[in-house]
Amino acid sequence: AYTVRLSNKALEERDFRLDLEGLPQAEVEAMGTRIVDADTLAVTVGPDQTRELRVLVTLPRAHAAGGSRPVTFAVTAPGGRESARATDHFVSP
Repeated sequence: AYTVRLSNKALEERDFRLDLEGLPQAEVEAMGTRIVDADTLAVTVGPDQTRELRVLVTLPRAHAAGGSRPVTFAVTAPGGRESARATDHFVSP
């Protein structure tokens, strides 16, 4: 599980795209978001607001080799411009 914070500095509500990179077999989910595909979420953030998400990343046991692997969360703003990237680690048993 990861905590992701998205800030919308615009004066209108915006939909952001949150992608997970580095674990192609993983599935991503978070309450109050729309699933675009297994590793991509659509997140709506109100005007001039910050939204905090608890993002759950699961990997099928068949693909869990154990150990730590780097993952990157990429946020894309409306219009396709990348807004931010953050790297962390996914640890599987």
